[in-house]
Amino acid sequence: MNRLKYYLKRVKNPNIYQGMFKKKNYFEGWYYNLLLKDATRLVFIVGISLHSDDPHAFIQCFKNSEPRKYYRFSLNEFSYSIERFEIKIGNNYFSENSIEVALDDVVGSIAIRNHTKFPTTTFTPNIMGPLTYLPFLECYHSIVAIEATTFGYMYYDGLRFDADQGLAYIEKDYGKKFPISYSWHLSNKFQKSKGVCVTAEARIPFYFFSIHGHFAFMYYNQETSIFSTYNFSRLKINKRKNFFSFYKDKEQLHVILDKKKSVELQAPDTNGMSLIVKEAIDCESHIIYIKNRQVLFDDISEKACFEEHNI
Repeated sequence: MNRLKYYLKRVKNPNIYQGMFKKKNYFEGWYYNLLLKDATRLVFIVGISLHSDDPHAFIQCFKNSEPRKYYRFSLNEFSYSIERFEIKIGNNYFSENSIEVALDDVVGSIAIRNHTKFPTTTFTPNIMGPLTYLPFLECYHSIVAIEATTFGYMYYDGLRFDADQGLAYIEKDYGKKFPISYSWHLSNKFQKSKGVCVTAEARIPFYFFSIHGHFAFMYYNQETSIFSTYNFSRLKINKRKNFFSFYKDKEQLHVILDKKKSVELQAPDTNGMSLIVKEAIDCESHIIYIKNRQVLFDDISEKACFEEHNI
């Protein structure tokens, strides 16, 4: 496939593998966050790192707040489809519809169904909107599934976990490296209401200086409200109180977080998967969404996730 044809295909579908013509200084990874009916969280982060110091494919996973597991594979064990999001790493298979894992101490098969997709257009092919088309950014982000339903099972350290009627959230990152500093949050299981809230903010290098970018969305009542740098929404942060407020026109989104014990994860840096970031998956969040001065969503999640680096 020539470069132009591949470029048009991957821009139209950012969830497929973006790195066909990348040879070095590149990473791509997909993030699966699974919340089972018994409140267990399983997280799988899978992908490839083409940095010259340590090129390899990887599967990284953890359960609840337990230490991560990191499995390395040679580049020859990584393969992908150019038609759809579908990758294989060794004997393991990942797509937007299923996870098939055959590792030493993590084995299982989970089907992912009933996807709620992130709304896209030609102008906004993913959460980054038209910024996706800028070729010089260090990191790009895309939402694969806002929410979906899981079925199946997973054996983790010898224990069997039932994944039937669980919740799934899937996203991805790709580029050269993670931002200088960033925070990210997910709430998708609330006390009273059904909804999904995701927020992120980052310090992004931009030529000889850096800018503070952000995005957030609130999915509620089958509608998705988007706050992002590209649509001129504003973000105010009180880091001491972990309070994030997004403003756009007549809409407001407020997120208050109580962080808990975190897990250290490996992430892409200039010399490979050497960056250490922290993710906590048993946080408490309070989400308030306001439109036209009316509170449409006000609820608490006791299973929120929060990831951070250098903030």
